[in-house]
Amino acid sequence: MRITVRGWGRDQGETTIMSAALADAESPPDTYSRGKLYKTVDYPKSRSLTTVRISTSAELRLGGNYLLHVELSRSEIAQLFYDTHSGAMVRMVRSFIEDEERQEAVRMLERMAQREERLRSAQEHQAEPE
Repeated sequence: MRITVRGWGRDQGETTIMSAALADAESPPDTYSRGKLYKTVDYPKSRSLTTVRISTSAELRLGGNYLLHVELSRSEIAQLFYDTHSGAMVRMVRSFIEDEERQEAVRMLERMAQREERLRSAQEHQAEPE
């Protein structure tokens, strides 16, 4: 997950405020520590009141109005979904998504192996004397 800002009026490029993996987030202790990422799920049993708060330290030296961006990867969005929903249906969806990801990884490895085989075959064909 990344949080960046970009100047609204004078655009001088992006400034990253925070970049961290949501999977590394901890439950906050009584006191916060700098450099750590915290995730709090408030009211997880209430469908209408459930919220997720992500907290971390950031050194800011900004002035003016900025456009704020929060980037979440698909897996981070799924993780937030799993954190805020429960039940058999959610476990089943999670299982399907994990199976789909494993199958895609296998297909990618197969494509890589086929490509390497084609390259090796082409190199051998070029190396053969005529």
